[in-house]
Amino acid sequence: MYLEAVKTNAWAITDIPYKFITEEICRIAVSRDGSLIKNLQKKYITNEFCLIAVQQGENILKHISNKLKTLELCLASVYNYADSLEFVPEKLKTAELCLAALLTDYEGEYPNVVKFIPDRYIPPKKELVLRA
Repeated sequence: MYLEAVKTNAWAITDIPYKFITEEICRIAVSRDGSLIKNLQKKYITNEFCLIAVQQGENILKHISNKLKTLELCLASVYNYADSLEFVPEKLKTAELCLAALLTDYEGEYPNVVKFIPDRYIPPKKELVLRA
C-alpha cells in the first residue's frame, strides 16, 4: 500500500509513519525526487541514496551531511548542478572537481560558480594577460 503510494507520488513518503518506511520505499522516493533525502530517517541516508539524490535535482548537496560527502558524490552533484560547488567541503575541492563545475556551466547559467573555486586554482590576472 505505502510502496504503491510512493510510486505514484514520491512525496507520499512524508505521510508514511516511520515504522512502515522501508529501504525500498526510500530508494523509490529519492530516485523520483532527490530533495526527499532531507526527509529520510538517518538510517536510510546512505552513500548510495545520496548519490541517487544528487543526480535527481538541483542543489541537493546542501542537504547532505559533510560526513557523507565524498569526491565521487560531489562530482556527481557538480556535473548535475554547477552551483552545488558551494556545498562541497574545501578539502574535496580538487582541480578536477572545480573544472567539472566550470565545464558543466558551459552556457553561463551559473555565474556564481567561479566564486566557489579556491584561489589556488585561479591563476593571477597577470598570468592570464600574458597567456592571451
